[in-house]
Amino acid sequence: MNTHPYRPNQALSPTCHRVIVYALVAALTAALTFAGIALSLALSRMPNATLPPSPNAAPVRAMETPTCPVVAATPVAPVAPSLVKVRLNSEPDGASVMEEGVELCSSTPCDILYKGSDAMPTREHVLTIARRGFRTETMSVRAPDSPIRVKLTPAVRSVGLIY
Repeated sequence: MNTHPYRPNQALSPTCHRVIVYALVAALTAALTFAGIALSLALSRMPNATLPPSPNAAPVRAMETPTCPVVAATPVAPVAPSLVKVRLNSEPDGASVMEEGVELCSSTPCDILYKGSDAMPTREHVLTIARRGFRTETMSVRAPDSPIRVKLTPAVRSVGLIY
């Protein structure tokens, strides 16, 4: 049998054909990508040349610039700061501060930290300030009101008279 030295005697397997096709597609893709990059670089370095007007060309009228309708901007809600510190002072010092039954601070002066939606400047917080021997005060505060000063009133004790 006459065999050619560069031709195998048997046919290539389908897997081998697939590998050759993939290699050819990859090489073609790389070549086209390289050609595209080279062309864009070459075009970007070329000076902008304007063509002279042809003698038979009609005069060009200036185009009006298109006008866009004016759209009113929609108001954007203020973004809440992620963390706000409210300073609370009482006269006399040493009062506890609570909000909705939760103690925020055991002894004034103190800083109360609000975060997330609680830190919104429009959010109202109802605080209860209490100290033994003084009347309990309840007040509504907002974060921008800081620093907050509360003057506590001494509690009036009723004196019972025995006759």
